[in-house]
Amino acid sequence: MNGVPDAVSLIILGGFLLAGFAADVLGRRIYVPRVTLLLLLGFLAGPQVWRLVPDEISQWFSFATLLALSILGFHLGERFLGKRLRTTGKSVAFVSLAEVTMSAACSQWGMELSRVRYGSRGPREFRACCAYLINHPARRRDQSVGIGIAP
Repeated sequence: MNGVPDAVSLIILGGFLLAGFAADVLGRRIYVPRVTLLLLLGFLAGPQVWRLVPDEISQWFSFATLLALSILGFHLGERFLGKRLRTTGKSVAFVSLAEVTMSAACSQWGMELSRVRYGSRGPREFRACCAYLINHPARRRDQSVGIGIAP
């Protein structure tokens, strides 16, 4: 598996599952959202903090994300009942639409504030600024002390 022995891959996979189970148990006991604990655990184990995940294993994450979202979609889809959807459908649609509208409004407001503060910069300057920040040599992991983004 891309240079990682099978035994190491299974141990790492088992460690992920055990850490997720531990976060689930801890979240139930201390009344903290389990998703928050999982995100915190992923951040700590990731390349920015403890680097517990080898680069060869992190190449699996795009596939693992797709698989997890597919499983979640099927799991939620089987729980939709026609009767429940009829009774709660309008309120769910209203809340979803309100969240999308408020997110778009807040994003637009933030962009307008930045345009007022930093001058009238269009999309071309925004893309150039993002490309500069992403490709800046000081942000690359190989030229800094373990901080930054992978090239």
